[in-house]
Amino acid sequence: MSFNNCQARSESKLHFHVNASLTTVSLAKALHYLNIPKEERDSFSMTDVKVQYIHFKGH
Repeated sequence: MSFNNCQARSESKLHFHVNASLTTVSLAKALHYLNIPKEERDSFSMTDVKVQYIHFKGH
């Protein structure tokens, strides 16, 4: 899901799409940090999470 793929025109559909996209990023961030101790956490990058997932899924 991304902002570039939405073809909705109504305000409520656009709001839903934005909320779904931001929720997806928040869930990815939570899952990324779940097993990392707080003092060891670096900055969050959605690109890094996508790359890790692609590499993990490929094996």
